[in-house]
Amino acid sequence: MQRTQEHRGTWEPTPVKQNKRLGLLLLLLLFVFFSPWREPCSPPPC
Repeated sequence: MQRTQEHRGTWEPTPVKQNKRLGLLLLLLLFVFFSPWREPCSPPPC
């Protein structure tokens, strides 16, 4: 338990930014792929 906590404390600073970037990229990809605009079957939101 202590080891993981220590690693987290020293590890956090940079990977957090990477995780946020990855999260934003994933959200954008999901939005683009699953957006009603791209899907021909589903009607447009407007």
